[in-house]
Amino acid sequence: MIDEINELFTKKYSEKLFIDLSEGDSQLESAFIIPTNNSTTVYQNFLMQLCKITIERINTKLISKKIPDKELKDEQGKTYGSRIQLKILLTKLGFIAADKLDEILKKIYNSRNKLAGHKASLQEYNKVWARDKDFKADFISDSKSLINDLVNSLGELIEEVKQIDDCNK
Repeated sequence: MIDEINELFTKKYSEKLFIDLSEGDSQLESAFIIPTNNSTTVYQNFLMQLCKITIERINTKLISKKIPDKELKDEQGKTYGSRIQLKILLTKLGFIAADKLDEILKKIYNSRNKLAGHKASLQEYNKVWARDKDFKADFISDSKSLINDLVNSLGELIEEVKQIDDCNK
């Protein structure tokens, strides 16, 4: 789906919305699978790979060409991260799918961060999912949910870009 979005954005805006993966990251993408067991380590790896093939590929150079620099900074003058920059761009371009895509990318990013490293916290992870802090997470179901929501939001964005493209013919 990212390839399809890139193709549409290249036609419309002369650049890809998501940059190409490095050779090493391409191997991650080809080996990407939904966890088949409820292991925290397997799920952490899944989340890391999912971030690599989505959030970490956002083309911030394209965004900075389309959006004035001051709009990409917070009140303290610090540049927003790529996920928020993407939401700003898509909103500015009039895509309704911007909010839904941002919500799922945020959930993916925050899920990874709450389960990462030595500070891994299932209680904090459950907050990201709006669950009781002591809920016993099912990482297989969670991974399927993330993929389903991501596919749906990317699909909505693709349809919107196609509609705009059809209107300009």
